[in-house]
Amino acid sequence: MPDLPQEIRIIPILDGDARVVGYEEGKKGAEGLVGSLVCETRTEPKQRFKIGSGLTESLRRDPPPIGTIVSFEYGGLSSQGLPRFPRYRGIRTDL
Repeated sequence: MPDLPQEIRIIPILDGDARVVGYEEGKKGAEGLVGSLVCETRTEPKQRFKIGSGLTESLRRDPPPIGTIVSFEYGGLSSQGLPRFPRYRGIRTDL
């Protein structure tokens, strides 16, 4: 049987930072915890998006305060210019 050609899909991983402007409550067993951080881009025009992936249980119990700048990674921008598949990386302490 001949070898079949294989496709490899390469997804870029970019990084960015945003300001926490709110929280969304968790769902299905995570009620009372933070499900995602509502963030705002630091560049104009300001746009809001959510970061839920990458949050540990301890961060969900005690999230970064509103106004904190957080770092995240993402896989490109959507057609609306928002980060696709954002994943929390940490708090920016150098800004």
